Amino acid sequence: IMFVMLIVVILLLITIPNVAKYTGTVDERGCAGYVKMVEGAIEAYRIEHKKIPASLKDLQQANYLGKETTCPDGREVSIDASGKVTVHEK
Repeated sequence: IMFVMLIVVILLLITIPNVAKYTGTVDERGCAGYVKMVEGAIEAYRIEHKKIPASLKDLQQANYLGKETTCPDGREVSIDASGKVTVHEK
């Protein structure tokens, strides 16, 4: 039984740092994906309404975006007057 527990502990020691290491990468890629989705929604809105949305709320009200207006890691996202998407650091 001690041998089995030793192996389990060794596997945990190997696995936990790798999971922690890749969490940041997953958050970054998730945010980049969300930004691309918002950019696509802006373009669709622009084509249909012949103007750039003033905010993410405009995209939500027109059903181009769901309720979430932040990246998966919690960073805020906004749109400027030219339609450029900006991610704000925490």
